Amino acid sequence: MRAALFIMLLIVFVGAAHGQAGERVWIIDPDGAAWSDYSSLTALDAAKARDLTAADTNYVAECICTGGTAHGAYTAGAGWTTDATRDIKIWTNPDSSYRHVDGKYTAGNHFRIEATAAFLLAAGNIDYATIEGLQFKQTGGTYDACIGDNGAVDVFIEQCIIVGNGGTGSGGVYCLGNSMTTSISNCVFYGFSSSTSGYGIYVPDSGTYQHQVYAYNCTFRDCFYGIRNIKTDVSYGIHAINCLAQDPSGAGVCFYDNGGVGIWQAGTSYNCSDDNTQPGTNGQNGEVVFTDEGGSPPDLSLNEGSPAYATDLGTDLSGDGDYPIGNVDIQSGSTAVRNTGTWDIGAFDATAAGGAPAGQVLIVN
Repeated sequence: MRAALFIMLLIVFVGAAHGQAGERVWIIDPDGAAWSDYSSLTALDAAKARDLTAADTNYVAECICTGGTAHGAYTAGAGWTTDATRDIKIWTNPDSSYRHVDGKYTAGNHFRIEATAAFLLAAGNIDYATIEGLQFKQTGGTYDACIGDNGAVDVFIEQCIIVGNGGTGSGGVYCLGNSMTTSISNCVFYGFSSSTSGYGIYVPDSGTYQHQVYAYNCTFRDCFYGIRNIKTDVSYGIHAINCLAQDPSGAGVCFYDNGGVGIWQAGTSYNCSDDNTQPGTNGQNGEVVFTDEGGSPPDLSLNEGSPAYATDLGTDLSGDGDYPIGNVDIQSGSTAVRNTGTWDIGAFDATAAGGAPAGQVLIVN
């Protein structure tokens, strides 16, 4: 294992020799395996926070879980200086065994952040951060969120599973800040069921704050509000495309905008709800069938026999001018699975076992 890590680190530094930013990988293991670098993201901050632009390098925190211990809440520390090409990535490698399995919340030796805290991950001090393939679960508390982006420039949240516990006012991703962008794609949200404003994604009315939010191909279920949008700015706010929201809890709604007060930004389209609240153009209203919505954990992939309210009714975002997300879904890692030109709505591509799109037969000669 040490030899493999040495070879990997040798390879990623080659870029610097050719005039490109280099890359340094740090292994984070809450169980403290002897070959890991740190037992927490907080410890990495304390030891290594620095000016990455001056060092002309990228940092990657590769998260593993060798003994089943969940990581605690993490507030990104001060001291990092980054830019669009020299940044920080916090992820689970899809080629390892430590990422969630099949897009379902997975315990055991799979990395996850579980705690009762105001934010499980507070990203405000790290600009240009990517958070990919992580699992988040609030275990208690009220008026808290799994991820808080309240100050960082350009935060990307991708292929994550974000789970609530029904706590009063609790939510998934809370977006509040000025001169910043939060981009969220191929993520699953559920369990934010509190009738006191539980939400998957929340964009508050922050006055003159210039905050863009992109929510692309996300799935919401059992949330009082899937997306809660009350921002009234015509130029800054949330762009929701290819999002699927179903079964809001209690008297909640899938896509909430306070009766039209919250403004959905230009391009919002191809969303699906089962209560006719889908915003923008080219939307769908209908009940889809998930593979196992009542499972423990739920499986919110689209059942192969699901009514076609989401299958092949999205739009291709791989070349999106604001946030190109690639032909991937929540469970595919970096492997392209979405059909070029025609995408499904939601975080999962409805693909049958063996690679045939749902509703088709794979014939092998």
